[in-house]
Amino acid sequence: MQAPSGQAATKTSRLALLVAALVGIALAAPSPAMAEFPEKPIKLVVPFAPGGRSDTTARLLQKVIEKNHLLAQPIVVVNVPGAGGTIGGRQVKDAEPDGYTIGIWHLGLLTTAAMEVADYGPDAFDIVAEVGTTAPVYAVPEASPYANLEEFLQAARDNPDTIRDASNIGAPVHFVSLLLMEEAGGQLRYIQTGGGSNRLKALLGDHADSSIFDTSEYARFKDSGIRALVTFWPERNAQIPDVPTARELGYDVVFESPNWIFAPKGTPEEVMGVLATAIDQARQDPEIVEAFENQGVLNNFKSGAEVEAELPAMFEQLKAVASKIGKDS
Repeated sequence: MQAPSGQAATKTSRLALLVAALVGIALAAPSPAMAEFPEKPIKLVVPFAPGGRSDTTARLLQKVIEKNHLLAQPIVVVNVPGAGGTIGGRQVKDAEPDGYTIGIWHLGLLTTAAMEVADYGPDAFDIVAEVGTTAPVYAVPEASPYANLEEFLQAARDNPDTIRDASNIGAPVHFVSLLLMEEAGGQLRYIQTGGGSNRLKALLGDHADSSIFDTSEYARFKDSGIRALVTFWPERNAQIPDVPTARELGYDVVFESPNWIFAPKGTPEEVMGVLATAIDQARQDPEIVEAFENQGVLNNFKSGAEVEAELPAMFEQLKAVASKIGKDS
């Protein structure tokens, strides 16, 4: 074919430039999801009852994001408690992967699968971000006969399966207790009560003798009639400086638990980015900075990609411990 010449060649060149420019604009333009998300309220599922650590963090994020207009639409917090968090987790897992249904969970996302309480694991989700990390505190009622951790553990050795422990089976509170019992050689009788507020009610109502709370829960509950025996931070926490760590007392159990915001598998990356940016900006707001400090929560942030790179190794470690302990322990 003969190449165009003269005026025809000029028109062809101009047409080619116009096409190239339009293609460039199309490639540079944000996708519809990025440009429009969110167009409606976002449901944030808390897989526990109101009042616990996950619920408190969710409502802090909700309030600050709305106050600072960090998203174009509000976040609606919905509590879906039950089965150690797995009912709410499943609701998120089965939702449309469009960013309008997300959840907040902690290491329970891994421990429920490791303990075979859930039939799905972390690979069923996309992680939006990690925000805030805390650690467990073992507590008893103020009037408990156990003055310290050693007295508590000695009773668990001498009278196995008699101390009633308010727990959330398969969740981190259950897991860390099993780890301590394995280390110390004792045995408790676990009572399924659910989230932190329900465990507090069990202690105060004399339906249980002990329970584990994370530091933020204990900071809120400690004046309600309970006292701490031990914490599982690597070092003492500034909000509860009089509470010794397990390591200090000779038990090599350290257990930190971050909050993870998660979404259904296949949620678009640009949507995840919008959510992660809002969360990171929110946790830097003075209101959350102060709240986390008062609750003894480490105000950290990780992207979903960072968390997902760490999850496989964490999950394998927890599965190894779960298989050694046995889910019926």
